Amino acid sequence: MSARLLLIIIFFTATNGLARQPSYYNQDAVWQKELCGNPFSAGICDSLIEADKLKRYPEIVKRSGDSLILKLANGDSLILVNFRRNGEGIQYNSFREFYPELGYYLICRRFYEGWDFILIDTETGNSTQLYAHPLFSPDFGRFVTAVADLVAGYRPNGVWIYKIAESDIILEWSFDSGSNVGFDDAVWLDTTIIALNQVVTPNDRKNSMLLKKGEKGWELLEK
Repeated sequence: MSARLLLIIIFFTATNGLARQPSYYNQDAVWQKELCGNPFSAGICDSLIEADKLKRYPEIVKRSGDSLILKLANGDSLILVNFRRNGEGIQYNSFREFYPELGYYLICRRFYEGWDFILIDTETGNSTQLYAHPLFSPDFGRFVTAVADLVAGYRPNGVWIYKIAESDIILEWSFDSGSNVGFDDAVWLDTTIIALNQVVTPNDRKNSMLLKKGEKGWELLEK
């Protein structure tokens, strides 16, 4: 039995054995984005989301002050500590999701200006930086991230598609769209087609686009 399979069995036991479908995680990602985009909850969205997630996974994720404690497959703990300077937060790490089917934690990192996400491998503790919340394909074989940060410009704008390998996450395709064009509202139509909006400044005009995977790879097309 592989270490990753054993990890999944252990974590399924810790979470009442409930496997989730990609659609569940994608819907939750949309809810999280809307909560953090709401001006009335943006300032506390990280703590609200983390509190909800900690209730679901109390045996493997814990919060102790500025420390976020993640349980790894070998029984060790990976501790992420918030970084402060003169009492002010410079980097705040919040727990956003656990994917027992894949063996990864999702962490949101808030900086003094801007934010990103990291996926942490529960077997190795290695992390992969993402610029947006991942949205999974129906077969859990890939995920896409899309960014339209056209006002603040804290994150690069574009689209990134990752392939989930047995023991790694591989960047399969990416498109950096520059400072005046971004992408959002990505939705998997099937395992090889993604619908999304292209957002263009200065009026945030939206164009419907498709990403299709063919024999030569991924291609961005007008819908």
